[in-house]
Amino acid sequence: MSSIESLSKGLGVPAQRIVKTLLYRADDKVVAFLMRGDHELNETKALNCVKATAFGQASPEDIQKATGGPVGFSGPVGLKGVQVIADLSVREIVNALSGANERDMHFKNTNAGRDFAPDAYVDLRHGAAGDPCPQCGKAVSLMRGIEVGHVFQLGTVYSEVMKAQFLDKEGKSQTLIMGCYGIGVDRTLASVIEQNHDEKGIVWPMALCPFHVAVVPLNLKDKAVCDTAEKIYRELQAAGLEVLFDDRDERAGFKFADMELLGIPLRITIGPKGLAKGELEITERKGLKTTVVKVEEVVAEVQKRVAGSE
Repeated sequence: MSSIESLSKGLGVPAQRIVKTLLYRADDKVVAFLMRGDHELNETKALNCVKATAFGQASPEDIQKATGGPVGFSGPVGLKGVQVIADLSVREIVNALSGANERDMHFKNTNAGRDFAPDAYVDLRHGAAGDPCPQCGKAVSLMRGIEVGHVFQLGTVYSEVMKAQFLDKEGKSQTLIMGCYGIGVDRTLASVIEQNHDEKGIVWPMALCPFHVAVVPLNLKDKAVCDTAEKIYRELQAAGLEVLFDDRDERAGFKFADMELLGIPLRITIGPKGLAKGELEITERKGLKTTVVKVEEVVAEVQKRVAGSE
């Protein structure tokens, strides 16, 4: 349980009526940010607000010096010599609970404008589920995401050095405004796997898989199995497909588990019993659906499935 939750429960005050005071060191000064108890400070917004180069949470020594009290009991009432910036929501809180800058002490029924006066009211908080969308006004929902690309506005920092200029429509020389973008290959793969997996492992989509198909012979002591697997492997390669050949002398269950973990879209299983009937199995990784196919039809069948998935 967080300190705010403990305080709210212990004193019977809802978190929405608590003003928490967060002290940060911005370059050579300490700044106090006031937040509603159930809101979280967005440090990027806070940094942009104070325009500092060095920015981070104040040390216990800084807090003691700035407030006269220990960590955990800071409050805006009577705070002097410190810049105080409040989130927009703080202005709306009536009869708030706040720290008293003294150990084990809090003030009840404090109000902005009467008991403390922030230097500025600024949007400082993280968005939360249920907040109104700034575009349509409907409640927003939150979900996890992976950053797979970046776009940076560089301005004229580099173009001025390189003297990268152009003539505008009036014939005057202007400096280029530059930007750049990047795509993280490793992050892209991570996001693909996060969206395509099950309890057994990865489920690669055909368009991004490292191999289209895995050839898995069972019982490598059987010459017919080995010869057939080798032949199919080479025919699939000749057809332009990416093929993994699992020639390990391991049990069937061990091989299958590894193939499911790797997530290759198609698996061709060649065993002595099926081969005696001129058949083998094709298993789709997604859903693990298995189909029995004639040996002479397997390459065409794999080509059809690969083409149909792209």
